[in-house]
Amino acid sequence: LFHFGYIVVSPAMAVTVAGKGSDYALIALDANKQPLDGSKTYRLHLPANVPAKDFWALTMYDTQTRSQLQTDQQFPTLGSQTEGIVTNADGSYDIYFAPSAPEGKAGNWLQTIPGKSWWLALRMYGPEEAWIKQTWRPGEIELVDSTAGSLPNPPRKHAMGDYDQGTGTYRIASGDDLSNIAERFGTTVEAIEAANGLTSDSIETGATWNAADTEFGPDWSLVFTF
Repeated sequence: LFHFGYIVVSPAMAVTVAGKGSDYALIALDANKQPLDGSKTYRLHLPANVPAKDFWALTMYDTQTRSQLQTDQQFPTLGSQTEGIVTNADGSYDIYFAPSAPEGKAGNWLQTIPGKSWWLALRMYGPEEAWIKQTWRPGEIELVDSTAGSLPNPPRKHAMGDYDQGTGTYRIASGDDLSNIAERFGTTVEAIEAANGLTSDSIETGATWNAADTEFGPDWSLVFTF
């Protein structure tokens, strides 16, 4: 996966320092684990307080050429420095990917090409602790029902507790449940129960559990730092 998107390696790519350099994450599947289809409409939700000290950006790539997707837009990228991007009332963002802009969403839209698949890079310039510790994470790319103009299913709720990669432990956050924790770590409820000796579905906020080492969740892959 690493060399699909990048052709060089350096020691700096494996070092993360809060507030310095940049960190990248890649995704090529939608929330239903299907390849991203250029003929369809998708939405990506970025929660408030995107943890980038300098700026953040999303860039689309062609799965066949590994180069930036060639569309009618000058550049297949947008982010916090994009003129006209709209922020939701709570400070979050909704970004759309489609052959044409959904009504009223042109400022938050990246064009896709029917008949071509694509993948996406999310770049954090000056990544902050919430990105490094994964207490903030992007949503999955959700397929939009273009006939109804809304998502066919409500956005998933993601586990938002603090994961310590050094010790391999996860601290339960308010609103967590076994299913969304399993989804975050790309594992199963049964595996979590076995690893932690659980005998019921009841979980306690603030408790610390063992968690398998993970990159960034089931779909987004945290790849490197510059």
